[in-house]
Amino acid sequence: MPIKRVDFDVLAFIASLNKKQFTISILDNAYLTSPACQHRSPKSSRQFLYRSIMKLQTQGLIVCLPSKGSKANLYALKTELDVSKIGSDDVVTIEQVEPTVEISARILEKIKKYKLELLKTIGETEAYKEWAEEMPTLRGDIQAQYNSARDESSKLLGKVNAYESLLTIYRGR
Repeated sequence: MPIKRVDFDVLAFIASLNKKQFTISILDNAYLTSPACQHRSPKSSRQFLYRSIMKLQTQGLIVCLPSKGSKANLYALKTELDVSKIGSDDVVTIEQVEPTVEISARILEKIKKYKLELLKTIGETEAYKEWAEEMPTLRGDIQAQYNSARDESSKLLGKVNAYESLLTIYRGR
């Protein structure tokens, strides 16, 4: 299937909506009713907008906000953008929504949470190993639980290492 190139500036469109927060559905409804819409089906327009939002999020222009009581992700522009500069060759400066201290605190919370889970799964692994050493005839019965706890420990250790490296990045700013 050929790739259809769409010439549409999603960032300028979002800024023109004058909404502080939006979901993909809100954005999709506004896009489908706009005369600039270049998609025939709602599904293709929603996919296009979602991919564009993800690109803008990785570029640091849009932030995903935690939504309470809803499955839909809330998004917001990081700052009020000067719409006249969007699309021109000028550089749009973006300020951070959350200060580095707040980000570091959130990362520290996650590190504490995952370290606690890691200790729990390590204890569980050690208990299975100890039981297998005491009762070698029952080793086959608990091998699956032992392997599962060991794998979970490895995953949690990876998460702890990842968040610790993120912490050093944000503290270095």
